[in-house]
Amino acid sequence: MTFPYLLQGNFEVERKLGKGENYFSVDLTTVRGAHLYRMRDINAPLPGTTVRPDPSILNLDQFESASSSRSKSMTLALHLHPRRNFSFYCQYILSRSMDDTSGIFTLPANNSELRSEWGRSGL
Repeated sequence: MTFPYLLQGNFEVERKLGKGENYFSVDLTTVRGAHLYRMRDINAPLPGTTVRPDPSILNLDQFESASSSRSKSMTLALHLHPRRNFSFYCQYILSRSMDDTSGIFTLPANNSELRSEWGRSGL
């Protein structure tokens, strides 16, 4: 079993607006998770059958570090200082996150075909 890890990349551009302390920024971030933990039943019935490989036991759950995730986000921010004692900050974040596990204690829908687990990440 391999330990899970995350790789993150970030690029940000900030631009001053006008003469005061007004700024606009754009931030792009990407995160990739590798070797994430998941669990699956290695004694699940084979596809197309209802017979388990070892009928004497029901579930034989195995922890493995074989999942992955990908996330991308863009952040737009506006920071305005119209007066000396007043500032205004506005931020918008657009993001997308995909993975093939919902955590260490969740089982996939199909234990023999794990590619179908790839989808939007849970909250």
